[in-house]
Amino acid sequence: MWGLVVRVADGDTLTMRFEDGVEERVRLLDVDTPETVHPNRPEECFGAQASESTKTLLGQQIGIEAMGRDRFDRVLAYVWVETDEGSVLWNLRLLEEGLAVYNDYGNPGKYADMSREAAENALLAGVGLWSACTLTFDPTPTPTSHPTPVRTGSGQDAQVGCPQGCVSQPDPSCNIKGNVNKRNDTKIYHIDGESPSYARVNMKADEGDLWFCTVEEAVANGFRAPRN
Repeated sequence: MWGLVVRVADGDTLTMRFEDGVEERVRLLDVDTPETVHPNRPEECFGAQASESTKTLLGQQIGIEAMGRDRFDRVLAYVWVETDEGSVLWNLRLLEEGLAVYNDYGNPGKYADMSREAAENALLAGVGLWSACTLTFDPTPTPTSHPTPVRTGSGQDAQVGCPQGCVSQPDPSCNIKGNVNKRNDTKIYHIDGESPSYARVNMKADEGDLWFCTVEEAVANGFRAPRN
């Protein structure tokens, strides 16, 4: 579906108008740009740069691959832009230029693997916000390849390629369960004493389940809190 970009809220949210005059708010899939218009948060590092980048789309025709709606009734979509280089996936461009971090909010989209790789490459290269901002954690996901356990000095089995922090076995300080449900395509973390499902979650390392020491580590690896 093609339409005209008529407004840009921030780096990952815009409004497009279709030929019939209908306008839709669009939230880009698999990306999260720093906040600039959040009612309860100050502007975040590199938020202005991300917004300015997406504002270059104002007045342009874009194509979207829609993948449903979020709880704010925004269309969740991949945005395609025609440039001199050919068709460009804008979601991916934001990640490549370090203007966004990867976040699938527990629902990886069609191009999630490509997006994860772009985010990891930007982090390793120190592009954009990765070198300009002070981050409390590295908001990039667990790699697509299956991690290899290695022995650490603490006696835990850490996961190679899991720079955000994760372990294969629990210990007193790392007892947050990261559970992957492949049937529902969800990644949910459970905290002992807070999640009613904690005791019922059977950890299966071969299915991608991971243990975390902090909530920040779980979120950075793409896990979300249970909804209920």
